[in-house]
Amino acid sequence: MDSELIALDTTCLKAEWLKNLLSEFYIVPRPILQISVHTESRSTIEILKQENSNKKMNIHIQIRLKSVQRLLGKVVILDFVKSEKNPDDPLIKGLSKSVILKSSRKMRLSLQ
Repeated sequence: MDSELIALDTTCLKAEWLKNLLSEFYIVPRPILQISVHTESRSTIEILKQENSNKKMNIHIQIRLKSVQRLLGKVVILDFVKSEKNPDDPLIKGLSKSVILKSSRKMRLSLQ
């Protein structure tokens, strides 16, 4: 869960930066909508929804938790995506050939 939270914190901070950049240049109409972030970790989503965080967490994890909770609902929205339906999984995980072929077709890639 720690690694998912660290990755989510980094993603949310970059989403906030992107939203601020877009608002400065008036590229998109205002108000800028929330950015949807996909995750496959239900436990991380449940911990983020809790008001009282676990006191047994390390302090650096608590800081990241509060950072994501601050941006949640204002800048980003968390969406749960099953591992099978996650489009980046074939690029980062070892998957079976059938799953890779199915995902490649969805991404409109041609395999030789």
